[in-house]
Amino acid sequence: MKKLHLPLFILLLLISSSGCGDMDMFSGKNVKDYPAQPVFYSQEDEGPWKDKSADHTPVILSYDSHTGTIKTMVPLRPSKDPRHYVEFIALMKGSQEVQIKRFNFTLSQAYAEFQIPEDNPGEYRIVSKCNLHDMWDAPVKE
Repeated sequence: MKKLHLPLFILLLLISSSGCGDMDMFSGKNVKDYPAQPVFYSQEDEGPWKDKSADHTPVILSYDSHTGTIKTMVPLRPSKDPRHYVEFIALMKGSQEVQIKRFNFTLSQAYAEFQIPEDNPGEYRIVSKCNLHDMWDAPVKE
């Protein structure tokens, strides 16, 4: 008897149509329970992540208002466990992503340097995304 080898996209289609496609494979949560708009947590509002802000809120190391250069990092300590890490750090203006630095699992500290565009003044913030504990933000202040 011959074995049947289905292409990957057909297998994914079968899985998603069987009802399993509504589950987030990492958290086990039903994706329909996620909010329609992104939620950002901060030191002032940790949401469901009590005592996580110290490790997850972006820290602005320096901001040079003359050059528009921002140096930032996320204090989450790198570990050898690939199940918990920073996915990205982004410079945002309102809900618009201006610049982003993405990370794969790494043993290095999550660090980024951004440049605020000269022709786009306004209020900016730094957003970090933890693969387990959602998105965190901090305002860029002069």
